[in-house]
Amino acid sequence: MKHIILFLSCLLFSSVNTASAFEQPSADEYFQVWIKDYKSIVAGDGPVPVEFIENTKPVEPLTGNKKNYDKYFKKNNNQSAIVFEKNKLVYETYNANWDGSKSNLIHGQSMTKTVTGLTIGALICAGQISSINDEIGKYSPTLASTPYNRITIKQALQMRSGISKYDTKETWDIWWMVTGDKERGYAGKNHLKDYIQTIESAGGDGGISEYHPHDSFALSIMTSELTSKSLARNFHDHVFSKLNASGDFVWMTDADGITVPTSGLFLQARDWARIGVFMGQSMIKNDCIGNFLLDGIIEASRSSRLKGWKYGYHFWTHKGLIILAGFGGQTIYINRQNQSVVMASSVNPKYGDGSVFGIAGEVVLK
Repeated sequence: MKHIILFLSCLLFSSVNTASAFEQPSADEYFQVWIKDYKSIVAGDGPVPVEFIENTKPVEPLTGNKKNYDKYFKKNNNQSAIVFEKNKLVYETYNANWDGSKSNLIHGQSMTKTVTGLTIGALICAGQISSINDEIGKYSPTLASTPYNRITIKQALQMRSGISKYDTKETWDIWWMVTGDKERGYAGKNHLKDYIQTIESAGGDGGISEYHPHDSFALSIMTSELTSKSLARNFHDHVFSKLNASGDFVWMTDADGITVPTSGLFLQARDWARIGVFMGQSMIKNDCIGNFLLDGIIEASRSSRLKGWKYGYHFWTHKGLIILAGFGGQTIYINRQNQSVVMASSVNPKYGDGSVFGIAGEVVLK
């Protein structure tokens, strides 16, 4: 835990080194909340419980012929960037203005959702889930008494349950509830099982992915009841332990220890990148996880949120790429065709042209 420092914590400082190659933007309300609560959260004594999982395996050195991508990543409000090509590390940079370093843990924001989906795929490959087409109620007594009883795992992975449409205000309200935000009256109320049982009916599968947190919540609850272990622990056992990871990780939970599957996973930048490499190599090898991911690309649904992009098994896909995307500019692009992975973290809530999302996409397609 001693190495855990969120890059957002540096927003506490108002001074900026104008000679730096980086520019420091102002923080919006969301980042200000993370500034206030981060250190206590990762220490396990804050308003949001966490599960801390230690990496006990020795770390092998990363090698590769270095390339210069500074013109893409050493600017604006990027906090870190890593590029792998053919399983070799070719570029790595950190922004000291944003407390960037190899040892700091980065909050992946909604990239967490993809790790949730990847863990579900690993459980299918391990035989603990018989079929992606099984109904969720088969594996969860809690969800058997909710509309999720008849929703399939595949529908939940694609966010096609019909439970809810994407709504920005509702999504934020749910986030404040999950984190037990005191200022908004949610202190002590962050129980995912209680919350999901308040959902009265499912709207049915309309064939369109509606980006919202409920389906992810259901997958986390199902995983904990199926395996008697948290989603975070299952991620460690089935995925993280195979990554040659550099550090430990922290994943937020609700008050009952249920892993928050939508956001709240903190990893070192290299380990976020290694997840991308793991996914890319699995697809190249056509192993079970790889086939799960490739099927997610083929079966991806049109999204109500992003035109031209589709939503696979808890990941975005566009032009054959797999894309992890999180609020503020957390992203991983995976191009299995040229065997490249680009990971970048940022503190920019804007998603338009010139953001880290577009930059990472440009680099990975080179």
